[in-house]
Amino acid sequence: MGNWENRSGRYRISRRPFPKQRPPHWKLSKTFSVGKKALSNGDYAASVLSFQRAIALDSDFALAYAGLAASYTNLGESRLSTANAKKAYELRERTSEREKLELESNLCMADYWRPRKNTRVNELLVHSYPRDSDAHFNLGNIYDNLRAI
Repeated sequence: MGNWENRSGRYRISRRPFPKQRPPHWKLSKTFSVGKKALSNGDYAASVLSFQRAIALDSDFALAYAGLAASYTNLGESRLSTANAKKAYELRERTSEREKLELESNLCMADYWRPRKNTRVNELLVHSYPRDSDAHFNLGNIYDNLRAI
């Protein structure tokens, strides 16, 4: 995805195309950010509204569906959480590799029948992105839940 220098000191241009993405829209970005902030502050009802607005602006925004799934999980709405996690996972093609792992983790969390797979996904996230506090937090929760089983 860019230039690299070979042994002779010459630069070569990569021929791989960039992934197709829509240009960022400031209103979508702002709405999503407000939802993430509300979610992290524990205001789950407000985060649901923000993520729903983001989805209304872009119905293919996988991370908004993932945020909505997390909000519904915290509100105790497991059926809605699972449905939104599955939708986010279906739309993962427009996301980065890191976001794909996060979406897979969210799907495994919403579907309680796959705790071992969720452990592997979050261990990979922690190993690949050691500064990602969410991955550490999720992995700690998974270990705690597995210990309780």
